[in-house]
Amino acid sequence: MPKEINNIDREFMVIGLRRTGNHAIINWILPQIQGDFLYYNDVWPNDPYKGNPKQFRGDGSSAKVSLISFEDYNLRIFKRIIKGRKHPIVKKRVSILILRDPFNWYASRLKSNMSNPAHYLGLNLRQLYLQYLREYQGDTNLLGDGLVTISFNRWKSDLAYRQVISERLGLEFTDDGLNKVTGEGGGSSFDGMKIKGQELNTETRYRHYLKNAKFLALFSNLEIINFSKREFFVPSELQNELSRNSKLSIKFLDNIVVRFVPRITTFLRSLYLKLR
Repeated sequence: MPKEINNIDREFMVIGLRRTGNHAIINWILPQIQGDFLYYNDVWPNDPYKGNPKQFRGDGSSAKVSLISFEDYNLRIFKRIIKGRKHPIVKKRVSILILRDPFNWYASRLKSNMSNPAHYLGLNLRQLYLQYLREYQGDTNLLGDGLVTISFNRWKSDLAYRQVISERLGLEFTDDGLNKVTGEGGGSSFDGMKIKGQELNTETRYRHYLKNAKFLALFSNLEIINFSKREFFVPSELQNELSRNSKLSIKFLDNIVVRFVPRITTFLRSLYLKLR
């Protein structure tokens, strides 16, 4: 492997919350890349090529395509860090944002003891999901123009959708990596490594937490519910409970935090870097 990577022709930058299906989609993308590649998993945005890659094709020294994966980052702070990264030189960057329905996503987080963000940067998990859904539906543009958004739910169930995503990414389509379940993050939250990817019952994880107060608290913001109605679904078992659970005060507070706290955190971080 090369000690230092100086130039990358095409960099796939995959961003998602943990337990969103990031690894399943990455393992589907990799076989579609032509030629040698480097894959770095769950890396720091300021130095993503530090250390050895998780996977590579060829000997690594001639690879001009890379895939780097980021999880649970505050997107506003992430944007500043990526913008300031000078090395290696990247000719073309393709940003990919993955989102999963909030009900099964949060059930998987609780099952995996991941009820808090991996990197605390001013937002709790509900506010982080809000930030991601707003970027996903185009309300914000933190990850830049040309962002490729992927619904994990549709990706898992719809061949035509996977073909469209593959074309948007400029890949040569194959579903060879579709059923691969890897050990990153322990595999599936509920099934570990026991079941093939397409056989995993990822659509009903929420049923394990229907009466769980921590689970229901994530849905106290009506914006998440309305988004899920449009993009995914809302479980019939939770319709009445969610209506009682939503609070205007929570929505107001979340809006303030998501909009302003990352800016304050970014300012303090930049000040710290200047003074240290």
